[in-house]
Amino acid sequence: MTENNELNETAQVNETPNQEQPKKAFCKHCGAEIEPGSAFCPACGKPTGKSPIQQPDQQAQQPQQQFNNTNQTSTTTTVIVENKGSHSNGLGTAGFVLSLIAFLVCWIPVIDFVVWFLGALFSFIGIFKKPRGLAIAGLVISFIGIIILLAFFGAIIGLASR
Repeated sequence: MTENNELNETAQVNETPNQEQPKKAFCKHCGAEIEPGSAFCPACGKPTGKSPIQQPDQQAQQPQQQFNNTNQTSTTTTVIVENKGSHSNGLGTAGFVLSLIAFLVCWIPVIDFVVWFLGALFSFIGIFKKPRGLAIAGLVISFIGIIILLAFFGAIIGLASR
């Protein structure tokens, strides 16, 4: 029975697990202690990267490959490009300008009709693109211009038929 007790005592002593201390990590920017595996340093707020710098006594225990990785510095530059697109409607603007020109030269029948047609066409196409303001204004001016053009032609035909 005494042999069993002695064996149990030695077994209990040998069964005590050899627990390792949790590894501590330090920020590579400011040197503050951080939680292993955390993404950002609580002191400086900078990202810790994939492998934060470890304590010097633990670095000696790490393989040479990891030691070389901690000595290398890498800079990462993030470039954000925003393509906001155009804030103008070229066809709508061209239609508006041509409609104004047609409105101003409404007393010249042939030139007025050509410029009016192009202004109305460009304004109509420009309505389907954003921003629509000048395209709508050009279309309204074109319709006013065609009314004036028809009235002008009606007056000329009325005077010619007398």
